[in-house]
Amino acid sequence: MRIETIDYARGLLIIAVVLAHSMVPEGVFAFISYLLSAFLFISGYLYKDYGFYERFKKLFKGILIPYFFMAFFNLLIFEVFNLWTGVYNSPQIFLNFFKHIFLGLLDDLGSVPVTVIPLWYLYMFFVAEMLFLIMKKLKIVHLIPVMSILFTYFGNSFLVFKISVAFHGLIYFYLGWLLKRRGFNFKFKVPWLYFILSLSGIIFLININGNVDWQFNFYGKNPLISYFVEFLWIILTISGACLIKTKFLKRIFLVFGRNTLFVLGYHITIPAIFLYPLFSLFGDPVAIAEKLWIVYFILDFSLIYFIINFLPDLFLNILSGQFYLLKFQEMPLEK
Repeated sequence: MRIETIDYARGLLIIAVVLAHSMVPEGVFAFISYLLSAFLFISGYLYKDYGFYERFKKLFKGILIPYFFMAFFNLLIFEVFNLWTGVYNSPQIFLNFFKHIFLGLLDDLGSVPVTVIPLWYLYMFFVAEMLFLIMKKLKIVHLIPVMSILFTYFGNSFLVFKISVAFHGLIYFYLGWLLKRRGFNFKFKVPWLYFILSLSGIIFLININGNVDWQFNFYGKNPLISYFVEFLWIILTISGACLIKTKFLKRIFLVFGRNTLFVLGYHITIPAIFLYPLFSLFGDPVAIAEKLWIVYFILDFSLIYFIINFLPDLFLNILSGQFYLLKFQEMPLEK
């Protein structure tokens, strides 16, 4: 049976991702930068043991195909705009793109189309779960916490295929898997207390540790503090999801929580198509977005919400690369 609280949690997290990529001030970005732990925790919590090869097929269809499809589709959109603007060196962009998409390597944030960069999450999730499958098959799954710490502190030589960061985050996948086996029902009895305590802890600790950037194996001033903040983000996510009570909020978080792939893949592309041309009428669109970041986020959020509700599920699944779902659907006349 589907657990709606998990959908709310996913919705909360993916909305936070949209916010993080909305030209927010440094302090807001630092707060959000730790949230990937909660995504991995949820994935571990939902893990079902189908056997190694069956699980690999599900990962391939559910993560890897959407990853490659959305990456190439976003590259196509980027190149269409680049033909118009002529700002970027296309051959170099292509080279950096392929290195990033297939090897998981990124020299800097400006070396590949910005619309493609967030998809590295999917690549890392795929690698992390494959590592979990391998360690589970070898019956060394309980060594994951040790491996996480070793790769966090000494893993800078394992940047290719996101192996180092996948091991760092694997501890949270393991924790979700372990707590599910121990009977945790993804709820807290007093969620508002957990929410306030975890929120306070995160705010306090990020003022000491600063922001993190998993993509570049950067865990702030002290990786140990990073572990604490990432754990608190899991508590914040679960307690926050438990506090969602009204029908209006439930609807919003369900829409985002059940379309996380689409939102991840297009939350930068959508404003690039619809908002940047509008902002360019009044000056530098990036400068305007940075100055009016709250307005930018609200408009981006609203556009995504409208598009998800407007498009039939068939088109959402195609755009998300979830082709394995198509055989279960007929094209609806209306949504």
